[in-house]
Amino acid sequence: MTPNEISDYIQIIFIKEFDNMSNPVPLAQIYSFKFLSTFRLQIPVEWLESTIGMLVRIINNQNLIISNACLLTLEKILFMKDVNSCQNVAAIAVNTETTFINLVSCLLAIISKETNIFAMRCFYKTLTLTSENYFRPIISNLSDSINSVLQGILSNPIEDQFNFFFFETVAIMMRKLSSSDMGQYNQFESSIRETLLKILSNSVNDLMGYALQILALELSINQSNISIHNVFFFNLGYCQLDIIL
Repeated sequence: MTPNEISDYIQIIFIKEFDNMSNPVPLAQIYSFKFLSTFRLQIPVEWLESTIGMLVRIINNQNLIISNACLLTLEKILFMKDVNSCQNVAAIAVNTETTFINLVSCLLAIISKETNIFAMRCFYKTLTLTSENYFRPIISNLSDSINSVLQGILSNPIEDQFNFFFFETVAIMMRKLSSSDMGQYNQFESSIRETLLKILSNSVNDLMGYALQILALELSINQSNISIHNVFFFNLGYCQLDIIL
């Protein structure tokens, strides 16, 4: 299939279907997503940025069923790899400031309201693929939003898969920020610390392992600034952790 043929099919089967919003047919739209996800590896790399942008607009403007179908398609595109090199194909597409901000804003708006695993996996992959340079302009809002999601998880910690990808995302942010800007790392770390300590002090069994791993990562990142004889005390209400290095 030539690039022109792919373009024609996408234009007929996908784009026109979603341009006609006056009388949408949900089943037809879902099959359009199925087509796009099935043939995603046939989409030229230079088209991926506009394709992701289009998916974000659809997520923002559609009902829950269509949005979830769109999120599933977006997830498949973000995770797809070249069949020959096994390299991620979507990395270049998401490494632009506009695409990154629109994508992160869209996904955070969803996971701040509900434990949507499709949106969470897309958020995780977006932060994995993008440069930490794009975090800087929105670090305050990004930190506050992530802490808000963490507080939601604390109040309802039962979605294991969602929790796993969320804490993996937190770890990715910590590693990326600490390697480039300790000031922003400290800002992010301080925004979630109180909620992490609440998990430990309240003995939230479903989240204890994740919280301890994040605190261990924090110690690892800061080890160059820690004296060999330092003693750290984390006041956790009724309990106290003495970590002697």
